[in-house]
Amino acid sequence: MRRKYGISMSYRKALAVKRHSMKLLFGFDEESYQLLPSMCHVLEIANLEPLINLVRHGDSVFKYLFLSLSAWCQARDHCISVLIVDETFMKSYFKGALPTVCTRDANRRLVSLALGYVILKIRIPRIVFFSVEVSSFLLTQFIYRF
Repeated sequence: MRRKYGISMSYRKALAVKRHSMKLLFGFDEESYQLLPSMCHVLEIANLEPLINLVRHGDSVFKYLFLSLSAWCQARDHCISVLIVDETFMKSYFKGALPTVCTRDANRRLVSLALGYVILKIRIPRIVFFSVEVSSFLLTQFIYRF
């Protein structure tokens, strides 16, 4: 900043300015979470039978989202009956977790079947998320198939 623009500022201040300008450009996070129900509704209209479960804590606080599109559910008929359940953590500003359910097709490529997003601030145990959402998904999509 000093060489290019002749402005002297600390890294912390530059980072705060960058975050504020990004919020002004792309909107605030709270506004994005408020758009989730309408986005889920659009997904339900665009897909024939998606499995979407948007759970809120209280009236307006986002808790978690479980999503499986109809194309993913149709892909399970062409895949082997071994499921890969994994979860990755986001350590940045959002501090959430992304659980996924995948399988392999005949070409040994990974095929996504379901995904979720859980905010870690709410402190929902992972076993609860997987036992409720993934178990019901597996029962409806896989168990009756075999």
